[in-house]
Amino acid sequence: MGKVLQKCKLIAWDICILAHKKSLEALDRSLQDLCGTRPFGNALILLAGDFRPTLPVRNFLTSIAGYWKWKGASRFDLRENFIAS
Repeated sequence: MGKVLQKCKLIAWDICILAHKKSLEALDRSLQDLCGTRPFGNALILLAGDFRPTLPVRNFLTSIAGYWKWKGASRFDLRENFIAS
């Protein structure tokens, strides 16, 4: 699995808002151990999902949005709902 992760340039994580921030921290640490000390081993991480408040509601401090590296992330919004169309 480590060799596969070393080759990854993009990691897509759908419905990530339901995950605990420690999951993202573990991914970051693992990629740094495998690929170098840069954040996420210099891989592009695509976090996808509906970030509007939905149940189950998670405490902000434990959600991925509360992860300290979140402030440096770029946000892109999709204009068209592909599921509904």
